[in-house]
Amino acid sequence: MPGVPVRGPWSRSGLAREWAVAMATSGYVPLGHETIERELEELVDVLFDVLLAEPFAPAPAEEVGTGLADLGFTTPTGLSRTVELLVRRLPAHPELLDVHRLPDKVASVVGALTDSYAFAVRNFVFDQQEELKRALLRAKERAERQLWLSEARFREVFSGSPVGIAITDVDGALVETNWAIREMLGYSGAELAGRDLVDLVHPDHAAAVREAYRSLNEGVSGRLRERGQLLHKDGDPVWAYLAASVLRDANGAPRYHVTMVEDITELRLLQHQLTRQNLHDPLTGLPNRQFLVSRLTDLFARPEPVDLTLFLLEVDGLAVVNEGLGHDAGDALLRMVAHRLHGLVGEDPRAMLVRTGGDEFAVAIEGEPPELARWAADINAELAEPIYVGEQGIAASVSIGIVRQVAGELVFASAAELLRAAEVALRRVTVRGKRQWGLFDPNLDSRERARAGLAAAMPGAWENGELEIRFEPAVAADGRQPLGALATLAWNHPKRGLVRHGECIALAEQTGLSVPIAQWVLRTALERARQADSDVPVAVPLTADQAHDPDLVGTVGDLLAGLDFGASRLWIGMPVSALRDEQGEARDNLQVLAATGVNTYLHGFGLGYEDLACMEDLPARAVEIAPDLVQRLARNPGTVVERAVRDLVPLVREHGAGVLVDGIETEQQAEWWTRLGVDALRGPLFADTSW
Repeated sequence: MPGVPVRGPWSRSGLAREWAVAMATSGYVPLGHETIERELEELVDVLFDVLLAEPFAPAPAEEVGTGLADLGFTTPTGLSRTVELLVRRLPAHPELLDVHRLPDKVASVVGALTDSYAFAVRNFVFDQQEELKRALLRAKERAERQLWLSEARFREVFSGSPVGIAITDVDGALVETNWAIREMLGYSGAELAGRDLVDLVHPDHAAAVREAYRSLNEGVSGRLRERGQLLHKDGDPVWAYLAASVLRDANGAPRYHVTMVEDITELRLLQHQLTRQNLHDPLTGLPNRQFLVSRLTDLFARPEPVDLTLFLLEVDGLAVVNEGLGHDAGDALLRMVAHRLHGLVGEDPRAMLVRTGGDEFAVAIEGEPPELARWAADINAELAEPIYVGEQGIAASVSIGIVRQVAGELVFASAAELLRAAEVALRRVTVRGKRQWGLFDPNLDSRERARAGLAAAMPGAWENGELEIRFEPAVAADGRQPLGALATLAWNHPKRGLVRHGECIALAEQTGLSVPIAQWVLRTALERARQADSDVPVAVPLTADQAHDPDLVGTVGDLLAGLDFGASRLWIGMPVSALRDEQGEARDNLQVLAATGVNTYLHGFGLGYEDLACMEDLPARAVEIAPDLVQRLARNPGTVVERAVRDLVPLVREHGAGVLVDGIETEQQAEWWTRLGVDALRGPLFADTSW
């Protein structure tokens, strides 16, 4: 959670310690390691405060860049190690995982840090060079008294400085330049003499530099500091930082300008490289998700309507390649996919191809989209040609989720909504299988979002007492006397109304609440049954998650012993779907429960031939016919399914298991199943039966 301290290597102090180690060999700093670590920990706190603050503003992170320079880390190595560490560690730090758009914020914070660091280092250099300027001024003032000595000293400093120095008159004409600025711009001293310094500035920045010198002459500002481009003799741009001050005569009138010129081209290249690394995938070289979000945000910011189609592609079976042939093979497959997708869309100026992460790619196309079915087929046809990794030929296919933003129809208000819709479409497609494609369905999405909201609210509803246990009776098919009671879950939702057992269980499985709720239902059902003045058996149906719970047997045993509840009075229902896996935990649970005297039954029965195999292999005392099958027979009598059920019930009875039918709604249904020879009935028809 944001703001919650993290301990260990992932704590703030741990990050500061790693930072101190990285900086230890970046340059000499006359401070002890503990002092450096303590100072860096304060800077780490500043970074976390900025990233956690709402609204987000990266400007306070400039304090970190200034702090680094103040500590004496003024080498390019120190900056590059700092940036590499922060870009790697901050997006993955546990304390920041819930921060919205964390990668974007980290990039902004690192940019602010880099700018302030560069500015502070330059100030450090120029503050030192300010002493040089004053030495020049003193040398000039002493020239009349000690001309030869002053000139010699001046020349030694002026000529030996690694920073470019230019002396100009008040009109900007170059009077003298040192070797550093001549080397920087590719001119000889004779070629520069008399030229206007501003003529050497790139036209895009010339006006700002000239205005700064005018302000310097008029005393509006005491010092000029400008960053911009100069022009090399061959026309190439040279990024430079200019710091100028004015030399005045005895009457205070400006006589000369002394301008220090620092070449920052390499620093600009480093900043550009860092920006590219933040916005591109290192494996494929394609733009990354952050780049896509930025571009889509720009598109949505346009005043004119946007017509856009977004394709989200997932490489099918990448995990199989990684596990079977190794991650090198998986990486080769991803590079192949990127290359071939680029071959399909790279020449289209309307299209943007990115790798959004892991096994996913995205293609955004402005304007009229391609014919979707053909486009999806073309992509998979292109990827089907295998590549060879060693002696293994591997190929790929993709599943594609598609979403459209039609100009003039406000469907999505932001890039984030568009991306979420594409992810929803892809997720729905992958449920159907591999190499599928599908369009985003807003109506279906609306229903699913409502259901997801209901699932997300369930833990709070449970804590607030909105969930309750209800008992549904099971009656004998012949005679209709009560045989037992089934514990079911119900949710009295304040707006939705009653949410019944099946939907409650499905919602619980979406949020990981299934197992603890099952334990609560089991405990509550046994407590209430023990308090009732009856020996009626109690049945508790489990979901697949609950049936696989490795603690199920221990939980049931503890409850039976703690409540002094007879094992023979308890029926535990296992879903047949969970028992089809012969290696699963559910089979072991059922067998152990049966061995301890607990009655077991199979629910959801009759939907496949594997159900009979489960009944034959496992010690279940009864089966419960699935309500879906009951309703199908009620809607479509006289079908092949009915003939199969007529054969199924005697087979189960011959095996020695009882047959319970769930979902009986009408007397006609009850009579039909009774004639078929089942043992017990359950459903809405018997809701008022007393037990």
